[in-house]
Amino acid sequence: MKAIMKYKAHPDRSQITLALRPGFKVVRFEYLLVEKSICLWIEQSLRPDIKEEIVTFKVVHTSEPVQNSMEYISTAVDPIGDGEWHLYSEGIEQHERRTVTQIASVAA
Repeated sequence: MKAIMKYKAHPDRSQITLALRPGFKVVRFEYLLVEKSICLWIEQSLRPDIKEEIVTFKVVHTSEPVQNSMEYISTAVDPIGDGEWHLYSEGIEQHERRTVTQIASVAA
């Protein structure tokens, strides 16, 4: 089974660190006018046998620099204000490499 979970991002903090299961998927990143907050929805497995890993996302304003290794995910806009926030994470290739562990070696 899987579910979509909602997380709040704080505009004054640039990083969101979450414990997520491998294979997670960001499905929405939006500014909620009623709550005056930025929210992030993530779909992930509910299987308890899949170990969670720490994942860090970066939230930046327009024109703020990010490392070349960061991967753009989405943008949230305050429709009546001047706020625009962009969500980044590590590149997929780097993320997958970090979660791979060697279980055996083969002698040539």
